[in-house]
Formats: sequence, structure tokens, C-alpha cells
Amino acid sequence: MQQYEYADTLSAEEYCLLRKAVGWPELPVEQAREGLRHSSFIASCRLGTAIVGAVRIIWDHGYIAYFSDLMVLPACQKQGIGKNLAQRAIEWVKAQRRPDWKIKIVLIATAGNEGFYKKLGFTERPCGAMGAGMDLWCM
Repeated sequence: MQQYEYADTLSAEEYCLLRKAVGWPELPVEQAREGLRHSSFIASCRLGTAIVGAVRIIWDHGYIAYFSDLMVLPACQKQGIGKNLAQRAIEWVKAQRRPDWKIKIVLIATAGNEGFYKKLGFTERPCGAMGAGMDLWCM
């Protein structure tokens, strides 16, 4: 049986490897390093020394936390790694609350993965008064 280990570390090289493996646009290692350095929360999953998954949270230290970059190597998907990483990230955000605080976690799901996030309690947009999630790449 494979023994996955979870940690709070992720190198820029590992981050870039995961991005490439899941088909996301590649980034220069230095850009990845800066993004990781400014992340509020990072969790990773390894099998031995090999990275197999990671998640990041970017938080304004007030009321908005951006759930970013949940990635699991395609060969390791459907084994609970993504769910475990996501739950770790959500629990970390909940632990940041102070009395009477509300923190909203937002994300942009990759196409076809909306159901995964709905099972974790996220609301699909658009709905009611909330419009669709949007993004803009600056290149």
C-alpha cells in the first residue's frame, strides 16, 4: 500500500512540475518562487521524495481567502489526495477566524471539477445574486 506523506513545504521546482503535469500554463521558476513566498498557506503531498499534489491559499488577512492551485498528478488522482489537501486548506482558513469573523473562500474551478468543490461545500456560480467567476491573464 502506498504511504502518502503531507507537509507544509513545496519548492518552486515541484510547483512547476505539478503545473506542467496537470496541463496548466508553465511559469518561470523565479515567478513560481515569488508566488509561493507570498502564499498564506501551502500543503503538499509526497510519495517518498516525489511530489504528487499541492494546494495554496492566498489570504488578505481580513475576510477573503483565495483557494489557489489544487493540483494532483493525473496518475495519483481519485485516491483522496485532492480531498485531503482541500480539507487541510479549508481547516487552516477556519482556524484564522477571530470571534465574530467571517472569512469567504473563493476559487475558480477547472472545467469539469465543479462537482468536487460542491462536495466540499462550495457554491457554484453563477447563482442568485452572484455572477460567474472570471479571470484575466496579463501577458
